Amino acid sequence: MDTKSRLSRRQFLQFATVAVAGVTLAACAPATGTGEQSGQSSPGQASTTVRFMTNDVGWREERYRSILPQFKEAFPNIEVEYTHVTSDWEQSLTTWAAGGTLPGVFYSRTQKTASRARLNWIKPLTPYLDADPERDALLDDFWPIQVPQLQYKNDWYIIPENISSITLKFRPEAFEEAGVPYPDAPWGYYDEFPDVIRQLTKKEGDQVTRWGFDPAWMLTASGFAWLWLPAGIVDTENNRCIIDHPENAQALNMLQDLKFKERVIPRTEDLPEGVDLFTSSQLAMTVAGVWEITAVRDRLGEGNSWDVVSLPDNPAEEGQNLSINYGAGYALGRDAADPDAAWNLIRFLSRPEMQQVFIVEDNWALPGRKSVVNAWLEHVLNSGSGEPEHAAKWIDALERGRSVPVTPAEKEMEDQYPNLIGPILVTGEARAEEMLPQIQQEIQAILDKYLD
Repeated sequence: MDTKSRLSRRQFLQFATVAVAGVTLAACAPATGTGEQSGQSSPGQASTTVRFMTNDVGWREERYRSILPQFKEAFPNIEVEYTHVTSDWEQSLTTWAAGGTLPGVFYSRTQKTASRARLNWIKPLTPYLDADPERDALLDDFWPIQVPQLQYKNDWYIIPENISSITLKFRPEAFEEAGVPYPDAPWGYYDEFPDVIRQLTKKEGDQVTRWGFDPAWMLTASGFAWLWLPAGIVDTENNRCIIDHPENAQALNMLQDLKFKERVIPRTEDLPEGVDLFTSSQLAMTVAGVWEITAVRDRLGEGNSWDVVSLPDNPAEEGQNLSINYGAGYALGRDAADPDAAWNLIRFLSRPEMQQVFIVEDNWALPGRKSVVNAWLEHVLNSGSGEPEHAAKWIDALERGRSVPVTPAEKEMEDQYPNLIGPILVTGEARAEEMLPQIQQEIQAILDKYLD
């Protein structure tokens, strides 16, 4: 495809500067909807090309290089032009969309499904799924919490590769020193949780030598920041902001008091530059995304233990955990030259054995298919240090947690939320009940912009 003729000069220059590592592999398409075990196509079938692009952490490129030859063996008539993008992914997608050069298949985070479908960047997968002989088994293997993130207006748009949930990671020696037992059930959000934070904090006079807890970047940034809000932030069915709720006010004021009055959560000025408080034992407990397992092991090194415990359960919804859960998968790009061939690649990547390569072998996130999760847990507990011992808490957080709000306004909400919530949680200059009515109005104005 001649991208230069379809882009403005500025757009072309932006596209040309995308830092990429590319590989072209030959493969071949079976008939649409052949399920998990696709067979060979006929020798005379015409060749076609699928442009496939991914981003995320760099080591994933090596994994794709390792599995795409299997696609070649099964389907020798599709040529896969694979590129791993190392520059700004959102900017790259925006540039390609403007120029009509979106890749045929690309890696897409599930919280962005509604916005990308609304913009017509991705094509519905419903016709392909309906034609798949293993449709019901495939759909039943998706995590129920993620299903709304894969759809838009009753059509399927994403086949999931992974999903993430949130727990709390802690240093066991801090628990032992403070006399905090491992809980039999999640702590109460308003009583037990702050009490544990206080117990874990160590002070010498007015100087804190070990912080009890730090929510870190998840306090205000990304969709995970909304996990602290028991009543949620958006009623997606009615496109209504619901942040101005007494439960949310109570939770935000509690966090503010722990940070600014009691000083058991560090303020920005309390954080020493270039120091990892958790690995240096200056922090007892912090948030833990499931994708962190290998990184935490590497940072701690041998002889330094860690474990995870559930986030508190939601005081506004009995039996529900506060964790916010979302992940990523594969989308069919609007500008795919051969959508049928692109679907065959997506279907290939969705197989359980592919999730074994991308998720299980690297202890990366949780698999997007439920049938793979036991293999994931077994690998975590039997590889490397075998920590965290209670890795199954991430699975529980997924099964009992909450979905990120599924709305086309997702990106603008994420971009604006840190500024809106800042006076409560970053500077501590205003109480939640003072700010939430205004915040609700501003978020509602964002939501209203995306009404069809």
